[in-house]
Amino acid sequence: MDDQHTTSGSDTATDMMNKGNEVLNKGKDALNKGKERLSDWQKTASGALDQAKSTAQDLGSRMQETARQAQETARATTDTLREQGSQARDFILRSVEEQPMMCLVIAAAVGYGLAFLIHRR
Repeated sequence: MDDQHTTSGSDTATDMMNKGNEVLNKGKDALNKGKERLSDWQKTASGALDQAKSTAQDLGSRMQETARQAQETARATTDTLREQGSQARDFILRSVEEQPMMCLVIAAAVGYGLAFLIHRR
């Protein structure tokens, strides 16, 4: 009878060890899967970070180019306005020299019109 208990106890211990090993193996598998997922997430996050960095650099380059173009446009506009102002000044001076009385009449009419608008209120 002791042999049966010993055999039965031995079988029970073996079964428990086998189940323990199964649990351990399942735990190792779960840990390995977790490591794989973590590695995948790290790769995904790294890729997203690289893409964000690239996009930010591209946006910065575009902004610099746009600012440079705006500066060039402003310079060209300033030069054009300066030239047009100079031409207008030359035209007025030439008109005053050629027809001084006409310019006085025009100036008087403009002055009268402004005075009328100001005092009308």
